[in-house]
Amino acid sequence: MRPGPERADEAVTLIGQARRAEDARELSGVTEAYVVKYGEGFPDPAVNPLFAVLPDSVIGMVEDDFSNRATRWSFASTGQVAD
Repeated sequence: MRPGPERADEAVTLIGQARRAEDARELSGVTEAYVVKYGEGFPDPAVNPLFAVLPDSVIGMVEDDFSNRATRWSFASTGQVAD
């Protein structure tokens, strides 16, 4: 799974365990944020599944300055940033 920024020359790679999000509370937060951003309702999750990811690591980079601006975060199994 690779969520990312809106610019093609920036990248965010999310590495972890994905699961289908089906909890009503979880889905309501996403649908509210979706309406704020796009002005309409989130597609029906029964037809358009939504997945949550518990990250192991995340890598962020900007293509034209990769050697100076690439960043990696590692997470403990709880999804919290590891020391």
